[in-house]
Amino acid sequence: MGLNHASNAGCQLTYMQGITTAIEVMAPCPYFMEAVSMLKGVENIELGIHLTLNAEWTNYKWRPLTHCPSITDANGYFFKQVWNKKEKAVSDALNDQKWDINEIERELRAQIELILNHLPQTNHITLHMGFSSCGDIIETCIRKLAAEYRLIYWGNEYRNSNWGKKQNVTQIRFWDDKSDTTVGLAVKATLKTLSELKPGNYIFIDHPAQNTEEMQSLGYSADDNVASKRETVTNVLTNLEVIKYIREHDHIRLVGYGDFE
Repeated sequence: MGLNHASNAGCQLTYMQGITTAIEVMAPCPYFMEAVSMLKGVENIELGIHLTLNAEWTNYKWRPLTHCPSITDANGYFFKQVWNKKEKAVSDALNDQKWDINEIERELRAQIELILNHLPQTNHITLHMGFSSCGDIIETCIRKLAAEYRLIYWGNEYRNSNWGKKQNVTQIRFWDDKSDTTVGLAVKATLKTLSELKPGNYIFIDHPAQNTEEMQSLGYSADDNVASKRETVTNVLTNLEVIKYIREHDHIRLVGYGDFE
C-alpha cells in the first residue's frame, strides 16, 4: 500500500472483505499517509515494510526520504529499474550506479522508522523488486536493520527459488495472469489449486488494486494491462466462492509471517 489510491483501496477490500492476511506498505510513495489512515486500528492483519529503492512506473515517480544522490537520477527520483533489462547508453537501473551503501542504509532506516512511527504493529520486511540482489553488502545491511528493529525478514523473495525454504514455505500462483484471464477463469483456477494442494505451508503474493483511470495512467512498460490484472487480484481475493471454500475446508488455515517465528 502507499502506491496510489487505487492500490490502497484494492488492498483494503482484500483484508476487510477477503482472505488477505498480510499487507506491506511503501514509505516513499505519495499515498503513504492515506495507507496509514486506512490501516490504523485494523486488527487481524499483519503489516510489513516493503523497502523500496526504485520507481518503475513511466508516468509516476517518487523520491527517497533522505538525501541519497548515489541512488537517484538527475531529477532526484529513484531509478526506474533495479537491473537493466536492455543495453542502454545511459542506464536507468540501480545496479549500474556507483551506489553508496551508507546512503542506502540511511534511506532504508528512514523508511523503517517512518512506518514504525505511524504503524508500530508492523512485524516484517519485504523488498520491492529484490534490490538486495545488487550486492551482498545490501543484503547484509537489511538483515542488520531487521535484527535492530526486531522485524521478521526472510530474505530476498524476488525470483528466488530458495526463498521461504528455511520456514518450509512454498510460494504459489493461483492462476495464470495473462491479459485475457477473466475473473471467472481466475476464480476457477484458484479453487482448483486449493483443492489440489498437498499438506504444507504456502504463500501467495500479489498486488490488489482497482482498475481506475488513476491506475491506468501510471504507465508500466512491461505490461499495458497491469490495472486490469490487479483488479482481478482484488476480485479473486474477495470472491465469495473462494472464501466459502476456505471456510468449509478445515485443513486450510490462513496464516501470516508471525506464525512461522
